[in-house]
This record gives sequence, structure tokens and C-alpha cells, in this order.
Amino acid sequence: MKSSKAALVAAAGLLTPALAHAQTRPPESAEVEEVVVTGSYLPQVRESLAQPVDVVTRENLEAQGGPNTTQLIKSITTGGVYIGEANRGQGRAPAGNATINLRNLGSARTLTLMNGRRMAEGANGGVSLGANLRFIPFSVVDRVEVLRDGASATYGSDAVGGVVNFITRRDLEGFEAEFEYSSIQDSGGDYNVSVAWGKQTDGGNLLFAAQYRHAGQLMGQEREWFANLSYDHPQSANWTAAHDITFYRRANAPFSTIFRDNGCQELGGVLVESSTLNGEPWGKPITAAPTTGNICRFPNAARVSDLVSRQDDYHLHAEINQSLGDGLQFHAEATWFRSSVPDQRASTSNVTGQFPTPSGLGGTADSAVPPLALNNWVPFHVPGRNPGFQQLAADCAANGNVFGVFSAAQCSYIRQAAVANAFGSGVDGVDIGQTTWRPAAFAGNPLHPDGTSRAKTENTGYRISAGLSGELPYGIRFDSAVTFHEMRSVNYADDMLVNRVQDALNGFGSRLGDANQCTAEERRNPANAGNAAAGCYYFNPFSNSINVSPVTNQQNPFFRPNVANDPLVVANMYGSWTGDWTNQMAVADAVLSGEAPIQLSGGAVAWAVGGQLRYDRSQQTPGGFADRSRYPCVDSIDDGIPGCTSPSGPMIFIGADDAYDLDRVVGSVFAELRLPLTDRLEANLALRHERYGRQTGSTTDPRVALRWEATDWLAFRTSYTTSFRAPPQYWVVEGFTRGAGVIGGQFRQGRLFGHADLKPETATTYNIGTIIQLPALRVTADYWRYRFRNVLTTEAVADVYNATFGPGAAGCASPQALLDRFVFDSVCSATNFITVDTNRVNGEGLKTSGIDLRFDYDLTETIGQVFEGDIRLGAEVTYLINFNVAAQTLPGDDSVIIQDAERLAGQRDFPRVRANAYAAWSRGPLSLRWQARFASATKPQVSDPQFRWVPSGTDFVQRPVKISSYFQNDMTARWAVREDVVLIGSVLNIFNEKPPNRDLSLGSALGRVYEMGFRLKF
Repeated sequence: MKSSKAALVAAAGLLTPALAHAQTRPPESAEVEEVVVTGSYLPQVRESLAQPVDVVTRENLEAQGGPNTTQLIKSITTGGVYIGEANRGQGRAPAGNATINLRNLGSARTLTLMNGRRMAEGANGGVSLGANLRFIPFSVVDRVEVLRDGASATYGSDAVGGVVNFITRRDLEGFEAEFEYSSIQDSGGDYNVSVAWGKQTDGGNLLFAAQYRHAGQLMGQEREWFANLSYDHPQSANWTAAHDITFYRRANAPFSTIFRDNGCQELGGVLVESSTLNGEPWGKPITAAPTTGNICRFPNAARVSDLVSRQDDYHLHAEINQSLGDGLQFHAEATWFRSSVPDQRASTSNVTGQFPTPSGLGGTADSAVPPLALNNWVPFHVPGRNPGFQQLAADCAANGNVFGVFSAAQCSYIRQAAVANAFGSGVDGVDIGQTTWRPAAFAGNPLHPDGTSRAKTENTGYRISAGLSGELPYGIRFDSAVTFHEMRSVNYADDMLVNRVQDALNGFGSRLGDANQCTAEERRNPANAGNAAAGCYYFNPFSNSINVSPVTNQQNPFFRPNVANDPLVVANMYGSWTGDWTNQMAVADAVLSGEAPIQLSGGAVAWAVGGQLRYDRSQQTPGGFADRSRYPCVDSIDDGIPGCTSPSGPMIFIGADDAYDLDRVVGSVFAELRLPLTDRLEANLALRHERYGRQTGSTTDPRVALRWEATDWLAFRTSYTTSFRAPPQYWVVEGFTRGAGVIGGQFRQGRLFGHADLKPETATTYNIGTIIQLPALRVTADYWRYRFRNVLTTEAVADVYNATFGPGAAGCASPQALLDRFVFDSVCSATNFITVDTNRVNGEGLKTSGIDLRFDYDLTETIGQVFEGDIRLGAEVTYLINFNVAAQTLPGDDSVIIQDAERLAGQRDFPRVRANAYAAWSRGPLSLRWQARFASATKPQVSDPQFRWVPSGTDFVQRPVKISSYFQNDMTARWAVREDVVLIGSVLNIFNEKPPNRDLSLGSALGRVYEMGFRLKF
């Protein structure tokens, strides 16, 4: 057995997949010590594992120029959708976070370890996304081990898609300093500075390290492909229908009186034919004279958002490993982390999702529309006395009852509505469309010169782990540890306040920072409307208040200086929102292992048993206007008296939440056996029982793995395991939080409900593979398959909408249980709903399978040296056979389908083929490496836009959306000037490839990047 292991170990330098770099292979006679590796508690040689484990060593990373977390994760072909450098760009993860997503099953299903011990879930703004990899100081990483298989039998919950284990270095002697700089066009660039000191002691080592990493801001407008494409460009971003050149309706009058404001095209928007939308976010641009029936599209947040926000990461790490004699080993480590994203540019303002209470019920709006059942809301109302409305009516009259896009009849409506009490109802003026209004869009946010809003994120964390290991009598080994890890995320943002907006429409707005504010007492006197002496001012919502849009830089011919808005009045309509989340984890675990007095044909039976006690705690502390206990309703900021049936806070879009403090204790026991059935056949059996208590209950998960060495150069492996994932604690809290989804190219509001009866999701995983090991060549091929039940998922707002009003749906004739999910403006309609209810649920199921291929070839042994240097080739390919999601039905009624079954393989985010390839040449102190990354072309998902309207002569025609393949080439040179000085230079994305169809999960948002760095030892 030892000789066959030695033959495998002889090619340890070839084990690493396409990420690998040329290493020196030990001679075939070398003895390699067995170590504990990811996926097993039993010491063994990594190459003899029956499960697929990839290893990326520090040498591998240096050969690639010392990549950061983002580059490493994107280079793993078994990984799925991920955005690191641009993690705000498509909503994949909150700012300041980086996550790994094995098998495209979601980062919450990938377990991340540090030195074999669990990490706490990143606070992540209350979103379940797994561990935040930015916590790990990359300067101290010695290797990364990736287990591409379910591993709950070994590690418990969350190890469904696989395990990633970051292992710190123990070899440093003396000081080491590293510096890296990345030059990025239109950005200040990124740089990384780290200092480490290590000491080899008698029987151990010490390590201290500090690291600082800075990412420079890259504004979306700097990338033509992201923000500045015309509406009819095939890869243009969605343009939203929610903006401030919106629709208005005469109060207490028929819907036929609806009109849209002037200035859409003039300020850089696009008018489309409403009849061509058909549920798509795109419409056919008009080719005739505009009318108020056309839909105006506003260039969305891409123009005012960051592709990369400025980010500063700080790390401190200390570690000790020391022999205490008699085989006893002590290990302790402590890591501190802080990540600051101080200035995130975002949309100009949010779309309205909450509305004022009518004055008849003590609110601020004078609309004649009957109050909605939900919170007694009515539309935002513009009184006839509003100066902007008076000016609009005057312009209509002065232009012969036709002004801009208005017809004579509409101008007549406008002039009548501008006369107080014109309709005998005591209500004058107009109501603002409830589903398409963004109070500041073309006009921009006056708080900042570029018209954007701002957000800020602070992530902090610390982790302490200590353990003892050693030998007991009878050859029994023990390994024990305690670990505590805390992650905290504090997010700050601005959103407009419902009542401040309505007050300003009524003439009772205040100027931000003025000592003379329009008080509640002054607001009760109609004579104070617009009375600057009382500190009261108007907000004009019409386009005649906009001179030049800071978003599009286009001038408005309909601008009237006398009704321009005071920027400080608009600024005062914003309020601050704070979300503060903390996740804590404390773990105590112990493992005993040894060899049983049982000899099989291949040797002694090895065993391991152990237990783990884990404490998880999740806290949420909303602050500012996000605190639902302090501000439950839109009117709470005025009188503090709750007056709503569905408390959602005072802001127009961002919902308020309650504080929570949730904890649970998880206990588990586990066992593992390695059975050397013959010299060439080995079995590995594992079993884990984990108990959560309360409603989650317990689960028992087995693993069976076999490895057969058919010959000295050919081996086969197979494994079967079950895995599980428990519901996040805040998912099982009854009640709702505010959410949103994109429907027809714009955000629409929803309420997301948690439920106490959620079950853990379970998965079965099967893997079968082969390993070919020749003196200069290593090839592995694995077929893998996952089957899920009770999938923990969240119903999407868009899915509930499409099930009701999408193509082929019954619309307002849908089952009542489905219609009850909606709150409508008045009567049931596909366009005038206010909010949609969704749930956290156990989905029906998910199936995915594929093939992994890897090879590493030392050509030097085959063809000899090239230019007096050694040369290696390698590749890593993952082929996705299927990714099928079962249909999602309405809870309690399986006959109602909310989301049809989907076959996602080959669609956006799920390319059939992901591949890496490399060629490495080395000669003495110099090495060169070329690496390519490939993702195959995909189709849009069913929920995506399926076509674009593109020019064809004097008209527009539909063209299918195409998402092309992506092919990125990188080159790295490394020169060891001497043993203690190393210089590194790289060019990433040599040919400046753009992300396919703006998909930042596959391509790079940065473009071509030049990197340079050095490492000094002293």
C-alpha cells in the first residue's frame, strides 16, 4: 500500500487543477507524511482521497501574480455567479462582501472554513450569503482547499454545494513585506500593502501580519458598455418607467383625464409605444409625434452608480503553533477585520412604494380617491395652488391650450384642476401616478452635485480560535478547539419621507439646515402654504422645475426659473436609514481518532469520532427612520401616533423593521471509518447527527466513498452523501419585512413574510470519477449530481406578478388566493397594484449535474526544455449538463403555479461550459505564465427581456437578446532577483474584453488592468 501511495504522491505538484503552477516533484521514493485534509477527520495522503479535493497553494497564487479574493474565486470553474469588484452592480451581494458559490447553488450553500474551523456568516445586510471572504487576510494564506462535493456528514449544516478551506502559512522566518498596485483606466487604481513577521520556534512557529487593501472608485458612466449605450443598443441596460416626468390624474375625475408631463425626450429620456410593452421592460421607440399616451423611459441607475465603489480593507492576524511536549500541540489564532465603503453612489431617489394618509383621517393628502385598505393610503396629491401646477396651467393657456405633448382637452383639464374646488368636491389639483413616480430622477438629488444618492457600509469582524491536539494512550489521537467569530455590518442610506414629500407639495416644506422650520402648528394654517417668513416652501414635481438634468446633462426647454425648486427644500425631504446586523458564532468541538485492532487485507481500520456544540446568534438593530418601533407609520414622524394596519415605516421605498435578537444551540455527534478492504480498494464511511431543536428538529447524514486503484496509473473514485441546510434564524420569524422586485423594468414593492414552520432543505450528492496518473501527466474526470428537496427559497415579486398577469395568465380572473397577494390602487389591474405579498418557503426541488475535467502536463519530461526552461500546460473544464428547478406552487394550493419549472442550463448565469487553461514556462529565477478564462454563450432566462427594439431603416424591429461567450487572457511574469527579493508584473484581460451583455458575474468590470508588485524578505 505504501508503494502505491508513494507513486501517487510523487506527482503532488501536478494535483492542482488549471490554477496550478509548475512545482518541483519529490522523487518517487520520497515519504510524504499523512495530514488531515478537507473533507475528512482521518489523517491521510491527499492524493488518496475518495472525494474530489482541489488545492491551490501559495506558489500557485504567486505564479498568477498573487491574485486577490475576487480573482481567485472567478478562476474556479466549479464556482457560480459571483461579483466581487462590482458587487453592487447587479445586486449579487451587499457592498464590502465577497462570497463563493460552488456549483451555482448559492453562496449560503458553500461552507467556508479557516484552518479547518467554521467561519460565521457575514452580516451581509441581513441577507443570507455565507461567509464574507474579505475577512480572510490573503497575505497569510498558505493554500486553499476546495472540496467539490456535499460534506454535511463531516461538517454539518451549509456544506451542501461543497467546502472551501483557507489554511494559513507556518513557514515564515523573519520579516516579509509585499506591495501590489493595479492600474485601472478611469480609476485611481487598487493597491495592497502587507507586512508579516514569522518566527520558527523549537517545535512551532509564531506569525503576525497586517494588511491594507484599497479599491479605487470606478463610476459606471466611465464604461460605455455599462451606462452610456443608447436605448436601442442590443446590450443596453434597462431603462425604467419610474421617474419624475410621470403621469397625473385629475382628482375625483375619470381615468381618461390622465396625462403625462412634458420634457421626456428633451431631458434625455426615450418615449415608447405603450402597446408594444406586453409585460417586457422594453417598448418600441416612437417614430411619430409624441403624445401623453407614450411611456417615458429614464436611463436607469447605471449612469449614476458605481461599478466599483471605493473600499478600504484592514486586517490584523496573529497565530501561534507550539509543541508542549509529550506529543501535545497548541494552536491559537486571532484575526481582526474592518471594511469601509464610505461613499457608494446610487440612484437619484427611490420609486414610491408607500403613500400619504388622507387629510380626512388626520393625514396630509387631499386626494378624493378612496383610501386603500392597506394603511388607508391615497396617492400623492398636487394641490391647484402649487406654483408649478399654476405655471403649467398658465403655459397651456398661453399656447392656445396646447403646450408640449398636451392636447387641447388635456390643457383644459389642467387649467380646470388648477382652480381651487373646481369639481365641487372640496378637492382641487391632481394626483400623481402611484406606481411610476420617482420624486427625483431627471432632476437629480440636490444633496450631491452629480445628482446621485449616497450610501455607506461598514463591515467589521473578529475571530479567535484556540485548540489542543496530541496523542493519548493506545495510539489514540485527539484534536479539540474552541472558536468565536463575530461579524457586524452597518449600512447607511437615504430615502425620502412620505409626509415630508406631501407637506412640500402642499407648500409646507422646510429648507434643510434652516433655523426657521415650517412647524406642525404652522402647517395647520392654509395661509402659511409657501410662506417663506414662516419657513414654509413648495416642492414643484413638474418638469418645468428642471433646467439641466445632472444625470443626462441635457437642457429642458420647458423650464421656468420662477418655479424652480429650492435644492434645500428637496434635500429636506430625505431622511436617514440605518441597518445594523450582527452575527455571532461560538463553536466547541473535539475529535478522537486512531486505528482499530482490526486488520483488513489492505491494513488496519482507521476511525474517528467526535462531537460539536455550536451557538449561533443573529441580531438586527434598525436605526433612524428604519426603526419600526419608533416610526411604524408614514404619519409617525409628525405626531408619533400609529395609524396604519400594516406598519412599514415612514419612507417612500425602504421599509422599516423591528429589532430582533435570535439565538440557537446546535449539537452534533459524528463518526468516520476508513476501511482498506484490499491493497487497492478503500472505503470511507461517515455519519453525522445534528440537532437544532425548536421547529427545525434534527437530521442524520451519511457519506459513503470508495477508491479503487485499478493499476499503478489508473484509479476510480465514487461517493454518495446527503447534506442539509437549516433555515436562517430570521427566516422563521413570523411577520414581514419590506421588499421589492423588478417588473416591467421598474421596482415594485412587496411584503416578504417569514414562517415558523420552514423545514431544513436536504440534498443527495453523487460523484463518480477517474484519475490517470503518469510520470508527467495527471488527468481527473468526475461526473457529479445533486438532488434537493424542501429547497429554502424566497418567492419573487416578479414570479407572483407573472403568475397572475403574465403572458397566458388569467389576470383578474385568477384564483382569489393569488389575487389576495396584491393590494390594488382601486380595481384589479395589471398596472395599478401597490404591493405584492411574498413568502419565504420550502420549494419543490432542484436537480443539477455536470462533468469536471482537469489535466496538468509537464512537457519538459516529454519534449525536453524549451529555451532552456521547463514548460507546463494545464486546463480545468466544468460542463453543466442540467440545472432544473421544479415548479413553485402557491402554499396551500398546489393547483396554482407561481413559477413554472425551469431548465436553466445554458441560460444567463448558468453557462454550459466554464474553463480555464494555462501555460507556464520557468527558467531559474524567471517564470512566465499565460492563463485564459472562458464562459460559453448563454440565452436570457425566462424572466429576462427576450428581445430589444433596434433601428431598421426608418422604423424599429425586434431582435432576440444574445449573451455572447467570454474569453479573457492574462499574462504574469515573476522574477526572483535574489532569494529575498521577488518582482511580479501582470496584465489582466489583455484584450480588454467586455462582460457579455453587461453580465459582471462572468466578465471583468475593470477592463484591461496592469499590475505590478514586489515582495521583500529581511
